[in-house]
Amino acid sequence: MNRIGFMQGRLTNKNGFFPQEFPFDVWEKEFDRASEIGLSSMEWMFNAEAWENNPIVHKEGMAVINKKIQESNVKISGICANYFMKNSLYNPKDIESNQKILQKLIYNAKAVNCPNIILPLFEASEFETADAEGKEYLRRIVNEVELDNIHILFETDAAVADIVAYIETMENTNVGLCYDIGNATGSGKNVLRELETFSRYIGNVHIKDKKINGTSVMLGTGDASFGECISCLAKKGYKGSFILESYFGEDAIQDTKINYEYIKEYITK
Repeated sequence: MNRIGFMQGRLTNKNGFFPQEFPFDVWEKEFDRASEIGLSSMEWMFNAEAWENNPIVHKEGMAVINKKIQESNVKISGICANYFMKNSLYNPKDIESNQKILQKLIYNAKAVNCPNIILPLFEASEFETADAEGKEYLRRIVNEVELDNIHILFETDAAVADIVAYIETMENTNVGLCYDIGNATGSGKNVLRELETFSRYIGNVHIKDKKINGTSVMLGTGDASFGECISCLAKKGYKGSFILESYFGEDAIQDTKINYEYIKEYITK
């Protein structure tokens, strides 16, 4: 079974590396492009910018999304809530609004058979700089939403042991990790040790390559040991998706194809 997907926007040419832009004008076409390439899923991007216009929060948009899923056989494996990179999850004034946004995403994830909500704990929601009170606010938000079969996965550059210790304080049990191989490599972490130790918490994997202390590069040109990482995850019984959050240049579509061809050699073995 092909478990390789892509981060929404990487099958839309942007004339440069602008990875966090939602493809408002052509998002439907990305389903068809993914199907043609052979990708099985996409991770939906939910940004703060013009979030009210994102199809994932509208009844009409949801109908089109489900239609495109059926036509292309490209599922949505996760919703990446970049919204919270601009709107802090630790601000007591925003607990109610953040909870409403998160609950809306969870509700709509169910409607498109999406299993995961990824919470990027960066920028305004940076985990490492949040104080104890702020982390308690986030704990309250996560504990009080109705997850059912949906999983909330934290993505962070914090020490994995620290975020796992935090996860273990949650009352909701459907909470885990989204692990970014490239980010972990670039920050000099012992990636294999983290995967070995904490694999049971990992529900989603972002595929990216970086040089140590460097920026994103095309897969295979950085320091990430994809063969060893993917083999380790397989031995640990990982069953989730591998999402291309990889570098692209002027031609995002072609570069994503190249990255897909590179990584599938490891994942389909």
